[in-house]
Amino acid sequence: MVISELGLGFLKACFIDSSKKIPKKIFDTYWKVCDEVIKELSNKNPKFDQINIDIFLHEKKVETAIKEYLKSPNKSICLRALINEFFNLFSQEDFSKEDANLILNTFFEVIDSEIEKNPELRDYLKLYLAKQITETTQKLCKVSKETNQGMQEANQGIKELSKEMSKGLQIIEEIKEKLMFYDSQGEEIKNLQEKYAILSDNSDPLLRLERKEFKNIHRFLDQLNIYLDTDFSIVKDLYYDSCWKLGIAYNNYSEGQITYLLYPINYFKNDLQIKEISDKLKDELQDYVKTSIGPMNPIHFRPENYAKELVIRKVTEICDKKLLPLSNISLFREVIFGIIDNLHECLGLKVKHSYTIREIRHSFYNYLPIWVDEVLNNENINLGYHPLFSPYIDPASLLYRLNPEKKEEIDKRVNERIRNCQFNNRNLVLGTRNFPLKLISDFLESSSLNDFNEINRLYIPKNFDRHPSSHYSWSYNTSEEVFENIKIFFNEFPNVYNATIDYCFPKLKQELKFFNNFDTLIIVIEAHDNYTDNNNEYSKRCPLIEYYYLRAEERNTKEEIKIFMKDRDHIPINREMNFKSKICIDGKLYTTIKFEGPGKLGFIFEHLPMFDYLYKMLSKRMKNLFITMGN
Repeated sequence: MVISELGLGFLKACFIDSSKKIPKKIFDTYWKVCDEVIKELSNKNPKFDQINIDIFLHEKKVETAIKEYLKSPNKSICLRALINEFFNLFSQEDFSKEDANLILNTFFEVIDSEIEKNPELRDYLKLYLAKQITETTQKLCKVSKETNQGMQEANQGIKELSKEMSKGLQIIEEIKEKLMFYDSQGEEIKNLQEKYAILSDNSDPLLRLERKEFKNIHRFLDQLNIYLDTDFSIVKDLYYDSCWKLGIAYNNYSEGQITYLLYPINYFKNDLQIKEISDKLKDELQDYVKTSIGPMNPIHFRPENYAKELVIRKVTEICDKKLLPLSNISLFREVIFGIIDNLHECLGLKVKHSYTIREIRHSFYNYLPIWVDEVLNNENINLGYHPLFSPYIDPASLLYRLNPEKKEEIDKRVNERIRNCQFNNRNLVLGTRNFPLKLISDFLESSSLNDFNEINRLYIPKNFDRHPSSHYSWSYNTSEEVFENIKIFFNEFPNVYNATIDYCFPKLKQELKFFNNFDTLIIVIEAHDNYTDNNNEYSKRCPLIEYYYLRAEERNTKEEIKIFMKDRDHIPINREMNFKSKICIDGKLYTTIKFEGPGKLGFIFEHLPMFDYLYKMLSKRMKNLFITMGN
């Protein structure tokens, strides 16, 4: 018997019905096995790293082929399908057919052997399956004794059970297909790809022609592609999937002006880097065609600098729109609790300090889409929603329109539908202004969650009962709670920030790392238990924060952050000290690099402090980097 068929197939079936209790050890061991598969594949073929594995395994045709294998383990048929898809994704210049065969055979061998040699998983699966069969048999036998047609009904029951299992698998797939979290970047890329297809079919290739402008255009494209292949490869990763180089299609070229569109040249396509577009095509692509503004054509007079300006513009946009791929567990803890605290009624959850991953998956993938469906189906509520006016449905907006009685009524209906497997029939695109729902789905599908069954709250939460009538967000925490939250925040933040830089800007990690020109950060907090508008003293109207950046005279000094509370702790530094003055702390000599503050301490009271702070710091560091680049 193929153990992977039993293990993977049975576990997928178990996830269908949220009322079934899956033994925790099955869940734990299953993810360990998947980790082992990825490690083994990475070890056997270093070129096929975890990113490539994830890309390959998430392709729809690959998932379909593996599902067919799990139903009927014919390795040769599945292998043929996977090899075809493998070379649709990866070039034969990177992987030979021998590489592909080795990788894919290793996939089957490792997953079978890992589950086979894991008696804990195998025994639990067999025991749990046997228990389910015994319970079903007992029910069918009871039916048989109670009626003369018992055997016929029993047989019918078995058939119905089989149908329900198949239906359940289909339902869970349909939910995933119908539920989407709005992604502005995804919409932009989709529109761009449509325009690229029009461009590809209608532009004129400039084969064997010689023009004076080609020299400057080549200089511009060379510099642009150097940036996209090195320091700012994240731009290509986010906007130009499977892109080898960027090319340019232009409508007119003169010393005074150029109208053009940049387009990606796919790794798997032999295409030109310079094309020409007609006036008609320019008008058809007008939303995506750029025209230089000013008295000079920047590609003609400063091609390299203009390439840099375009890259800087795109990186700035990524930071402003918060588009970076993030998978850090600390960020997930912050985001999940920020969303649940504010939208728990849409998710069918109670506000608490800990949730299991299973609870979170169920709330986002099962409860939320049915809740939205129920609200939209309720004719007694004036929602003011129409799909033509918004690219997504905002659960927060729907929640705001419901009174407590309606919320309770909808909750009952949603739970009833879940019990009866009555899922929504409409396609839903969900999004919010304040919370990155797309980020939640990315986290939930990320392998970084494999080692976690439970997610605990990161910060001490707000207590709204402290000052029920106050409109200050900082009134809902005591000064000590504010201090503790800042400590928690900065204990996690440098690692979260550096991990983001390592993944998104690996070539710039020295320039952008958290401790880039200092090794000690002193933070001073001034917070109170009560705030008032009547006092003119700024510190009594809001909490304050100061930053002191220091560099130790001794080499190899440990990088650290020291946090102090004003009017309580002895603070070894003050703002009267001169810039670049020497200061001794705990017997060590430091040079002061920079002061910041005192300013209002607001970020720790936001819904997503680390998420927002990360982008603010990255934007600031990027601006400094662009200055050094000569912008």
